[in-house]
Amino acid sequence: MNFSQSSADFFSPAGADPLSALSSSTHLGIGAHADDLEILAFPGIATCFQHPKNRFSGVVVTNGAGAPRSGPFAKTTDAELIEIRKKEQRIAAGLGHYASVIQLAHPSAALLQNDRSPIVADLVKILETARPQVLYLHNPADRHPTHIAVLLACIEALQKLPSSAQPQEVYGCEVWGDLDWVPSTQIVPLSCAAPETLGPSLLR
Repeated sequence: MNFSQSSADFFSPAGADPLSALSSSTHLGIGAHADDLEILAFPGIATCFQHPKNRFSGVVVTNGAGAPRSGPFAKTTDAELIEIRKKEQRIAAGLGHYASVIQLAHPSAALLQNDRSPIVADLVKILETARPQVLYLHNPADRHPTHIAVLLACIEALQKLPSSAQPQEVYGCEVWGDLDWVPSTQIVPLSCAAPETLGPSLLR
């Protein structure tokens, strides 16, 4: 599968054909940045972890170059940080037993432009191939502008899918800013049944 960015990374931690692995996905998460996926889609990761039938795949839209520079990363170049984030995401995919993980490698600035058509096209390809039963996205009340831009691109991609390819369930999940202010009748609690060490290990 070809994506609009030549540096995009399509990886199956089990060593399977990535396209076949993506096609096997029952749960899919799409996040803006590295680590977003492991926060917003953790219910899906937990549901699929060591499950005999359920399979989780994840998508990270940006390349990680815009991450804050502090501590050990204070002198890290954009190119170096992109590679660091790519390796970290692959490690998380292995620890979480993902079917596949796709890092689309779009610059964050591209998400904030009016024309997001290359990003939407990438997402349409992924969604058409994966056809997940459950989809985890950023939520529209998130405070991060790039998170919102990714959500809008996801919505546009979903609108382009035939009804047969639409997920059965779509959730907007917390990352930047909680949803405690939302009436309880409008919140869907999601189960995160998994070993206690799984979540922290994915975010190291």
